[in-house]
Amino acid sequence: MYNRQELHFPFWLLEIQEHIQIFSTILFVGFFAPAFGQGTFEDSPFVDMIFKIDTSVYTWQKNAIMINGKMQLPFYYDSENEVAEIEVKMAGYAEAGAIQLKVSNDYIILDSLLAFDDYIRFKVKFKDLTASNFLKFVFKDQMDPSKSQFYDLGLFPHTQTRLQMISAGSELFIGEEQILNISVSNIDNVMLSNQWVSDGKINYLIRKKNDELLVHFLPIKRGLYTWNVKLPLIKPELLEGEMVFESAPLIKRVEIKSGRIAFLNINKLEITPSENSKSPNIIQIDNHERLSLEKTYRLEDQEAPGGALVAELFTQSSMSNGKVLATLRTYAYHQKSKGYLYLKENDKALFVTNFDITPRTKIEAIYIQRPGKNWEKTNQVHPGENLNIRLEGQGLHKGKFTFEGVYQEQYDSLLKNENEIQYRVEVPLDILSNTVDIYNHNNSTDLKLDVNEYQRPKELDFLILDIDGNDYPVSTQDKPIYYDKTITDLVIKFDENRIDFSDQLFGKQFLEIDVKIKNKAGNIIELYEFEDLVVCPGTFSPRGDRYDKSECTTNTINLNNFINNKTSQLPEWAQIELDIKHKDNAYETVRLNRKVVIVLKRANSYDIDVSFPAGLLVLKFDDQSDFANFGGVSLAMMAQMSFYQPGKIAEYRPYKIGAGFIFLNAFSFDENDSRGRDVGLVILGSIYPISREKKLTFPLYAGFGYFLQEKIPFFMLGPGIQVRF
Repeated sequence: MYNRQELHFPFWLLEIQEHIQIFSTILFVGFFAPAFGQGTFEDSPFVDMIFKIDTSVYTWQKNAIMINGKMQLPFYYDSENEVAEIEVKMAGYAEAGAIQLKVSNDYIILDSLLAFDDYIRFKVKFKDLTASNFLKFVFKDQMDPSKSQFYDLGLFPHTQTRLQMISAGSELFIGEEQILNISVSNIDNVMLSNQWVSDGKINYLIRKKNDELLVHFLPIKRGLYTWNVKLPLIKPELLEGEMVFESAPLIKRVEIKSGRIAFLNINKLEITPSENSKSPNIIQIDNHERLSLEKTYRLEDQEAPGGALVAELFTQSSMSNGKVLATLRTYAYHQKSKGYLYLKENDKALFVTNFDITPRTKIEAIYIQRPGKNWEKTNQVHPGENLNIRLEGQGLHKGKFTFEGVYQEQYDSLLKNENEIQYRVEVPLDILSNTVDIYNHNNSTDLKLDVNEYQRPKELDFLILDIDGNDYPVSTQDKPIYYDKTITDLVIKFDENRIDFSDQLFGKQFLEIDVKIKNKAGNIIELYEFEDLVVCPGTFSPRGDRYDKSECTTNTINLNNFINNKTSQLPEWAQIELDIKHKDNAYETVRLNRKVVIVLKRANSYDIDVSFPAGLLVLKFDDQSDFANFGGVSLAMMAQMSFYQPGKIAEYRPYKIGAGFIFLNAFSFDENDSRGRDVGLVILGSIYPISREKKLTFPLYAGFGYFLQEKIPFFMLGPGIQVRF
């Protein structure tokens, strides 16, 4: 269990120091009169500070010590984010309400500062104590309105870091690396160099892995060896009143033995076969008393006879650095992780070594991943794209690849190995080249990315229908266009500057437009199809000058230049249907389409009707005006005005108004018929209770007129029979 230490200081020294500081402060204030001041605990109106953390209590008067030339309060912590409650006792003359605690990035104030008669209290939560340096509380004193005084109360956290070697045997062999675990209570408090250290008989490396430490031992000389290492600490441990910035020693006693087979190191950790397989690699290998010069050794992947031949080593001459110059001819690939290589003479293993033999760097495939999409095997990219590129092949870990003319970064070191490496690439929006060459160590790989312009279907907001100077954007036409005038010209316009934008490109638009013209009855009177329309982005496009515009369609199409039934000659309530869509085979994604219907709307129409009113009640304006007489079957020929119902296509209102002739009792040939025959001019209104789409209808008539024979006006009312031609 950790024992708290109480430190005793000669406080008379502090009193002398306090008087000196007070005297210096008086002189400074008298001569310079600053607007603010900086002081320590001894200069402050504070009498004591009580610091409570976990189950421990510290006070400034009992526990503060001089550290690095400043009085500081040391305290022990177990957790990186400890919570502490602090009480600061005030002198009798001090005003607790005039004291403020300043905010710091080293802690969070949980309970705001509370001022009482003779002390203040607050609670804080520290943040990452191990990484915090120069920890302190800063108080602002505003008892004197003419200036602000600041006081620093230094804090010095310390902890206990426990390390323990996890034993794994007491024998090591020259040339064989062994890895041992070190358990640690606070791994963040341990400082590591992450470098190999040579210690005479052994080389070692200490590194972090998750929440534990690993030590790598690589013996180089035989004999007994004691490994005794103290690791430096970030935050110290308080032992017998002293701050110790080192851990307890880690001790490991081992016996280093010679391997059954001598291990020989070479000066290269990785060998790449030359382009010409007949050319050997020149290496340096450790000298050994049993290693003969000017001799060829086989390198096999197993100690027993019959192993696969990996390489041949020919020793040439000794060197002054204790190495032997040799040539190496490789016949197979090898990875150190797969096992050792054995130098053999007559199937007998004499030495052991290990190194990688990897193929020359070669890219065999290129894969591209766009945001939200899966990987696809392609080399096609587009201007302005941000994408991931994966190179697959052999020996890629040795390559240093660059993509000419684009911005790149290798975004995950874990995705770099012999057979695969990934990059994140941004293709500039204004890239000039049609290709992105791939280089390896500034040498061309003869591979490239093809920069293709975008070819995506754009919403049809760049199409506009111009009807006699009135513009109708296609993308907003969700219902028929009712046009109540004669259409002189119907022009399809393409706004090329609404295709590409600085933040989004679509490229050329490949369209088809099917034109269908119908008459009033809905019968098709003409069909026309515009095929292979190509609309190119205009000059406002960031890529406007890069498109091949040799196949681009003109910006306007006048429909009358292509159809037989000119728009100006179409009958009333004729319909022009335009089905605008992207070509099926031009895009990989779903195409877009819009159907626009233009209806030649009319408010009324004129026609000639022949009807047979019967049983008419005729009131003549003479001396004997009455309705006593029912007429027989008459004949009426009228110029009728019909009215259409609003919001409906070619549907009439149930009434008409017309003017014409009526032949009263036209079919009565009896000279004694008292009803008489006459011809009259008449204005007549009719109501049609039955649909007038039929050729034979029975309307009701009402109107007035003037008989030409009797020369008197009259009023008439009655049913009739109508025949439409």
